[in-house]
Amino acid sequence: MKRYPELTEGQRTAANDKCMSETLQAAVELGAQFFPDELQAAAEEAGRKAETMQTPWFIHEYLLDVPEIKEYLESDAQDMAERAFYPEPGEFSVCLPRAAWEVGA
Repeated sequence: MKRYPELTEGQRTAANDKCMSETLQAAVELGAQFFPDELQAAAEEAGRKAETMQTPWFIHEYLLDVPEIKEYLESDAQDMAERAFYPEPGEFSVCLPRAAWEVGA
């Protein structure tokens, strides 16, 4: 198993992209409650904008248009990438839902 610092630059980019995708998916699925209190109003506004524009499938883009939300999501994704273990060829890992490893954190 590798940890984030041991990855090549290309592997880090791929890890960051995957974690950002997962983070955005969670934010879209959970809505404003995904975010800390100070960002919930901005997330709700992004959701309203997506509905007003009749493009709810672009909610992730509206979220990323808000600098504070983008920064929060990038930070969360980076943290996820840095906490992960990366199996080598021939190794395997068990993936737990995010909530499972945050219990008691």
